[in-house]
Amino acid sequence: MIKSLFLHNSSNTINRNTVILPQHVGKIITVHNGKEFVKLAILKEMIYYKLGEFVKTRRINTTKIHNNKTLKRKKK
Repeated sequence: MIKSLFLHNSSNTINRNTVILPQHVGKIITVHNGKEFVKLAILKEMIYYKLGEFVKTRRINTTKIHNNKTLKRKKK
């Protein structure tokens, strides 16, 4: 599976469980995060980790922080 992924110059993968091997250093792979493909440049420090560890699958929930001006307007 891993060899076929990289030998055929296929840059898209859905398999996030693929282990990064030393032969893959310097390549750019796009990994599916569940919604879209995210580009991932393979570095030397990523060896023996899985592709899915470097691609976020969830958004960070952010709430609006109101400043004092908007709070004063709402009170009136």
